[in-house]
Amino acid sequence: MLQPELNQEDLLRRITNRIRQSLELQEILNATVAEIRSLLGTDRVMVYQFNESGGGKVIAESIHDHRLPSLKGLNFPADDIPEKARQLYLKVRLRSIVDVAAGMIGLSPLEGIDPDHPSTVEEISYRPVDSCHATYLKAMGVQSSMVLPIVHYDVQAQHSQEQLWGLLVSHHAQPLTISQRELQIVQSVVDQVSIAIAQSNLLSQARGQHQMEATINRVSMLLHSLPTIQLQAALEETVTALQGSGGRLYIAPDQTNHTAELLICGIQPRLVEEENKNLEEHPVFENWVASGMQDGTLNLENRDCEECPMSTIQCAMPNTFVPKASCQPLMVRDLDKTPALKVFIPAFSDTTIRGWLVLPLYYRSSFLGYLSIFRCQTPQETLWAGHFNPNEQQQVPRQSFEMWRELKVDEAQAWTKNDSELAIALGHHFAMAIEQYKLYSQVQSLNSNLERQVAERTAKLQQSLEQGKGLQRVTNQIRSTLDLKTTLQTIVREVRNLLDTDRVIIYQFADSTKGEWGVGSGEWEKITKEECFIPAESCGQVIVESLQGEWLSLLELGDSYEYFSKGQIRLYKRGKIGVINDVSRTRLSTFQRAFLQNWQIQAALVVPIGVGEKGRGREGERGRGRE
Repeated sequence: MLQPELNQEDLLRRITNRIRQSLELQEILNATVAEIRSLLGTDRVMVYQFNESGGGKVIAESIHDHRLPSLKGLNFPADDIPEKARQLYLKVRLRSIVDVAAGMIGLSPLEGIDPDHPSTVEEISYRPVDSCHATYLKAMGVQSSMVLPIVHYDVQAQHSQEQLWGLLVSHHAQPLTISQRELQIVQSVVDQVSIAIAQSNLLSQARGQHQMEATINRVSMLLHSLPTIQLQAALEETVTALQGSGGRLYIAPDQTNHTAELLICGIQPRLVEEENKNLEEHPVFENWVASGMQDGTLNLENRDCEECPMSTIQCAMPNTFVPKASCQPLMVRDLDKTPALKVFIPAFSDTTIRGWLVLPLYYRSSFLGYLSIFRCQTPQETLWAGHFNPNEQQQVPRQSFEMWRELKVDEAQAWTKNDSELAIALGHHFAMAIEQYKLYSQVQSLNSNLERQVAERTAKLQQSLEQGKGLQRVTNQIRSTLDLKTTLQTIVREVRNLLDTDRVIIYQFADSTKGEWGVGSGEWEKITKEECFIPAESCGQVIVESLQGEWLSLLELGDSYEYFSKGQIRLYKRGKIGVINDVSRTRLSTFQRAFLQNWQIQAALVVPIGVGEKGRGREGERGRGRE
């Protein structure tokens, strides 16, 4: 029986006050079901919320003395409330009252089904209840039920329209008559609940926005506010914010840096095949990104999802199409169920990665790389009201609503619209930071090149200056004395200082009638074995020497038949300069190599000295490091 009108008005006032005092939706719903059950005197009142697939879940419940089993927290498949019924709940706000024992159902649309007959609005019309419906309620232990739709209007949506949010349901284990007045009272409460849902959504959106802005600020500070760009730390913060288990920041090569850079954190797949390529450089990955963006798909496992209208353009990487910066990210929940990525399954086989979010990064029209986030598989438990096969359409009403646990262990947490929005916002900051990073690297490279060029030019100028000073000292010595030995001693000392070598000598041939002689760099190795013997007229001795360090002096060498070969002398005569960079690797005769190593000579430079048309000897530097 309906309580006195005073109690009814008091109920509305309590519900309204609760909505005004609290923005927590769950508290409001718990109070609502308790108040309505008390008002109607029924055994169970619950709030059922729809999900995107058409199914739903009981999220609030009030039961009297356990007369009916609890359904709170249990899920129901979409087949339990067909699409046609859901459309009636939404379009005409259809309320229903079922009397199972009488086999009748009363229908009362809040809005007119026929605009030409407004008298039908809010009137309860009865007809026989469908047998499947009655059987369904009996399996629940219900003899009387009342259902009212809860409609929500999203005021912040871009194209806002009414949505079927859920149902308020009253069950009773015995037959019970629901009057028109009771229906009106409960409808008033449902209207207040709709207001509470709108307020709660605004609060949730505000909290979500605040949390997103806080995350963006943390990443932005790492990328823009510190003295250096913290790409690695920003990547780790992004992985955490998107509830990932790993992440990658791939920076594509450009004109100044022909090698791609890759930053990673967390769990990672193996390199692709034997080529040791990055995933982002594999043709399959490039084609997948291109086809995904060209198809305008947000989630590649669901071709019916919201479209991304952005086109694609050719990027700097050959034969690759990538999306513009404002495109949605590509999001995959289960790699094993994505045929386009089956070539990567071996790379992920040693990991528990199942989810993959990929966001191409652009700055203006320049392609910069990819931001990738991985999610590992996590156990997903769903509690159902009764056992059923989710892969088969339900043909007959369920006979039991006993709780059934469905456990999925090979799926990752699904990507959401909020994940997409956060990834896009963070991707924008990464793109700006990478552009700054590239510009900074270019400036550093230019500065390094400039510093190197300045250093080289300075060294050359310094060397030229030192050579000029040395030449001036030699010239001054020649002009200041007629003593040949003193002049030659000055020459070898200055040459040794200029070349920073261990030893410089002047070797004079005994027979100087052969003209100008010399030997060229590289041609020492072409001398044959037969040319290694020196005639007596080609012998000579070291006449002056300058040493740096404790080395054996060659002034005691005297005549040598082993130092210059006949072939080398022939090259000298053609005006060539002799160069030996490494005695152990240059092709020399056995006698020459033994002679040089015996005197601790590892490298040599030999320059012919001539007087007029006649050769006088050789000037050379010798030592452990070089000659």
